[in-house]
Amino acid sequence: MNRRVLKDTKTILAFTIAFVLEIIGIVLALKNDDAWVAFVIFGMFLTFYGANRADRLYREN
Repeated sequence: MNRRVLKDTKTILAFTIAFVLEIIGIVLALKNDDAWVAFVIFGMFLTFYGANRADRLYREN
C-alpha cells in the first residue's frame, strides 16, 4: 500500500471498526447469541467499503 492509503482516516477507521465488529460477532456466536449475524454482516460491509476506498485511492496515484 502506498502512503496515501495509509494516511486516509476513513479507510483506516473502516478497517478498524470492521475488525472490532467481527471480533464482537465471534464472541456473541460463542455465547449462542443470535445478534452475532448482524455484527458479522456489518463488519463485512465495512471491510468491503474500506477495500473499495483503498483501491480507489491507490489507483488515483
